[in-house]
Parts: sequence; structure tokens; C-alpha cells
Amino acid sequence: MAIYVTRWIKTDPIEGVNRIYGLNQLMADDIVKCLGYSAKVIKYRDNEYSCHKYCVEVPSGLFMIFGRGDKIEILLNYPSQQLVYMMEKV
Repeated sequence: MAIYVTRWIKTDPIEGVNRIYGLNQLMADDIVKCLGYSAKVIKYRDNEYSCHKYCVEVPSGLFMIFGRGDKIEILLNYPSQQLVYMMEKV
């Protein structure tokens, strides 16, 4: 199932988190439900006139996020690099 929203990934090594921006609320809630308590939803706006968008923040020590072609993959970092969530970029 493809959810048609624009997404981009940002890694913040100082805070130790990875973030996926540009999600809608349903997709953000689905990711958090799948990844559990370690993921967090952040609500934001690009500017004061734009509608709300959602970001999912995950700890970089626990999860890795990769953009591969037209897909974004979230992998469990430890003990093995197991795929735990995948979505399509549009």
C-alpha cells in the first residue's frame, strides 16, 4: 500500500536520532505502532500558512533508516539488521 506524501530523512548525530519528515498522521501513527515505544511523532508546519505535517523520530542507536531507490527502509540496528518497516517515496 502506497501513501502518497513527500518524505525526507534527516540524521542528527549530536542528538542521536533519525527523523523522517513530511508524513501524514496515519502513516506516522502506523510507524510508531509498528516500532513501539522507542519511536515518537512530532507535529510541525513548514510555515504559518501550511497545514500540519508529521515527523517520526527514532533513536539512531536502535534503528537505521535508508532511502533505497523509491523506498525508505527502517532496519533494526542491533543485534541484526532486520527490516522492520518499509514505505514508498513519492
